[in-house]
Amino acid sequence: MLSSTRSWIRTGVSALSCLAALSWVSAASAQTTTSEEGYVPNRFMLTTGLILWGVPYTASVVTAAQSSNPADQHLYVPIVGPWIDLSQRGGCPVAANSCNTETTNKVLLVGDGIFQAIGTLDVLWAFLRPEHREITTVSATRYTPKIAFAPSSVASGYGLTALAVF
Repeated sequence: MLSSTRSWIRTGVSALSCLAALSWVSAASAQTTTSEEGYVPNRFMLTTGLILWGVPYTASVVTAAQSSNPADQHLYVPIVGPWIDLSQRGGCPVAANSCNTETTNKVLLVGDGIFQAIGTLDVLWAFLRPEHREITTVSATRYTPKIAFAPSSVASGYGLTALAVF
């Protein structure tokens, strides 16, 4: 009875040690690492440039659609539209109170033209000064170890033999 109990204990210890050996396979042997390098536009500058160009241009298009002034129709043209509009606006004596809105419109046109130009330069600069990116991809391979157990005779009794393929 004592001998059969020891035999079962040996069998259990052998089986557990084989399972432990299988689960101890290092993660590095089951993974493939690839690395690639590339250049992409500077994301921060590109985003900033699109915002700096897009917001004023959108305001210009809305103004051109709603305005009855023929000079404002040039606001549909990006970047140079505000400057053409500014050059074609009629003059107004500065001392007259009725010119306050026209002076405000001219100041807004200058600001619109400046922001559109800065946004355009920022977008161009994002492509001229790209970011360097290194992408490392670690992918796991399908790992299927094979193991077989078979009874075997040992010097004074029986045991269990484990055969594994890694």
